[in-house]
Amino acid sequence: MSNATINLVLKYTFQAAQKDGIPMEKFGPHDLRRTASTLLHEAGYYNSDWIEKCLAHEQKGVRAIYNKAEYREQRAAMLQDWADMIDEWVR
Repeated sequence: MSNATINLVLKYTFQAAQKDGIPMEKFGPHDLRRTASTLLHEAGYYNSDWIEKCLAHEQKGVRAIYNKAEYREQRAAMLQDWADMIDEWVR
């Protein structure tokens, strides 16, 4: 897989939607990241630190100096929930 794979998948998805007459705005990888962040925060079950860590957003300031947590188990469970949500939408 190359660095451009996701961009190409999104491009072809957009083109297929246009061909089928499905109204859709162009979108890119950061739009998917924003959507995931928004929906996971809105679900109300997940700590913002877990979500931000999944998006590789690093903390700054004093908090970053003291908090070195990775939240591996919590992030794994959250991302499985996210995958289950997507699977449900696809069905």
